[in-house]
Amino acid sequence: MIRGKINLTALVSAVMTKKSKVDGRDVKGIFIPIKENHLFESKESGNIYMDIIAFPVKEPKDTMTHVLKQSLPKEVREERKDNKDEKFFGSLVVGGDRQYNDPAPEQINENDDLPF
Repeated sequence: MIRGKINLTALVSAVMTKKSKVDGRDVKGIFIPIKENHLFESKESGNIYMDIIAFPVKEPKDTMTHVLKQSLPKEVREERKDNKDEKFFGSLVVGGDRQYNDPAPEQINENDDLPF
């Protein structure tokens, strides 16, 4: 088993709270620009992907065996090499039988009028 977490706020993003047009309640969300984050859209499905790469940590723990980084195009990697703009996107745990007990995300009613 492989478990992991990805920090979406490590991307160029904006966390926003907007009022629902249906019932006026606050809805918190994240806006992630595609081009600025070097994401790509599948021409066949329209799905949007981010390439990632995992590196083993020197001293693995039951909470982290690998770190995740974005796999960027060569020209972007070379451009960022000098300014050390390498971001940590998350971690993975490979193997083990530790239970993964994070709470389930809040369910959104598909009839809600989202603010975006």
